[in-house]
Parts: sequence; structure tokens; C-alpha cells
Amino acid sequence: MFQTLSRRQFVRDCSLSAIAAVAVTPAQAWANLAATRRGIQSIYFLALQPSFASNICTALQGAPSGTRVEIEFSAAHDGGRGWRNAQTAIDMLQSRGLNLTVDFGHHTVAADKTAAQWGSSLFDGLFKRNWSNVQFIVEVANEDTYANNDWSSKMSAILNGVRTAWLKDPDTKTLSFPYSHIAVRRCPPTGVPSRFKIAPGDADSFAVETEYHFPENGNPQWNHTATMISNDGQIVYRPGTDPNPWAYNDGNSLRQVSLAEFKSKYGSRALLWHPALHRWSFKNGAYHATPKADANAQNETAFLSLLKNFLK
Repeated sequence: MFQTLSRRQFVRDCSLSAIAAVAVTPAQAWANLAATRRGIQSIYFLALQPSFASNICTALQGAPSGTRVEIEFSAAHDGGRGWRNAQTAIDMLQSRGLNLTVDFGHHTVAADKTAAQWGSSLFDGLFKRNWSNVQFIVEVANEDTYANNDWSSKMSAILNGVRTAWLKDPDTKTLSFPYSHIAVRRCPPTGVPSRFKIAPGDADSFAVETEYHFPENGNPQWNHTATMISNDGQIVYRPGTDPNPWAYNDGNSLRQVSLAEFKSKYGSRALLWHPALHRWSFKNGAYHATPKADANAQNETAFLSLLKNFLK
């Protein structure tokens, strides 16, 4: 259980954070975002066993000095665990300049909440207590399939859900909404403005990023200019250390790319995807997309070894 603060203590802490945050201009916030970054892209991070999530954060603490760390996950795939693993990441990694990227479904926004309700859920679950501790990045959905106008509408609704909850909450409504502590990202990397506004007439706006994923059955675009690059669609491995093939989706082996090549091309803006992060089951020496299963100790150890090599 997390410590519950009194309203007076919460307001005091938030007010002090707000004073400190005043010094963070949009330009400075963008400079922080543009720094060298490495991290993981894991739809199921919230659903992982808490011990595994904590071990991942411990590994991320070992990233080189000056490298911001990032965890990307889906709020819609928490496995009934809620925001616990995300709070663990914040507690363990905020001193490393954590970027916490949150999406709300795979391809489309999960239907159990409206886009605005997902924004309100993010406020209640994480943003209210942690807005000044980490850089939040919001995606509508992982690999969304929306037309540009629909994507923009969904993003506006999510962000407005966060902002409306902020303006209504008795502990935050007297504080200015911290626009610089949220950035907007889209995957696929298309149809985004240079800055994003909840409504066209708004004076304030959000920084915008893009994210590229490797194709499942094609050569990666090694010169892609997206802000962040994930190998989602293929698997990164160490020749001579990790199996080849190492994973199967619908009976087809995933294409594999060497860790050395992935780091040499995208080491300053890379997100590591791996089947263990997406709860793929392991049998006969390889991962399989279905059925879902928690990683065992051996698989956790193998992934954490890969992650540590990736971060070097």
C-alpha cells in the first residue's frame, strides 16, 4: 500500500513542486525530451509480476550517465494490477529523468472507457501525485489505425480528460495546469502537428513526438527519423548467446536483428521490445505469442541480461 497524504500535506507538496516546475520552460522541457534515451516498450508492463517490473527498473538504473530512461506501456492491459508497476517505476527511476509513455489500447482506444475517461483515469492513477516527478508522454493507442482527424480527436479527448480532472480536483485546481510535463506521441509516425493543442483556440500546447516500429516481415528503415524507434515486430538478439529463431507468432518465426546493429543505428533513441515483456509463453526453447504467460525465473534472467547489454 502507498502512503496516504493528508490534504494539507498534499497541497503543500504540490505547491512546492509547482514552484520548482515554474522554472521549466517549454523549450527546456523539449530539451529534456530530446536527450539521449533508452528504455523498453512493453504493452503489458502493468501486468508483469511486480518483482519482474522492479528488476527491470533496477536494470534501467544502470543506464549510462546522461541517458534518460523510458518505459512505455498500455493502461488498458494492466492484468488487474492497476498502476502499481508504473508507480514502482516512478519511485525507482525519477532521479534518472524518467519518461513514462502511456497508451490506452492496441490499434484503437480500449472500449471499456471513453477517451476522456482514460485521461481522467491517468490523472487519478498517476498524474496527480507524480506530475512533477517524471515526464509523461501520451499516445492514443499503440500502433493506432485511426485517420488523422480521428486520432487528433481522441488525443484531444484524452488530454482534456487529464486537464478537466486537474481543474476539478480540490488539491490541484488552484495550480496552473503543467502543459510542459506532458508530451504527445503518435505511433505510427504520421499526421502529427509541430505542437498539439486540445482545442484550436488554446493558448497553450504540448510538445509532439513520433514512434516507429519495425515491420514484422520486412527490412527495418535504418534511417528513419522518428523521435523514438522500437524493434516491435522483430526481435533483438545477441548472436552466439541468444537463440535464433527465438520467437514465433502464429507459427511463423520472427525476424531477428542483432543487438549490436540495433544499438549502432538507434542507440540514442531506442526502445527495446521483447516477448518476455509482452507475456509471450515459452516452450521448446522459444517464445510464442499465445497463450499469454508470466516469464519464469530463467526467462527473466535471460531478458535482463539482454536489457543490461542494450543499456551499455
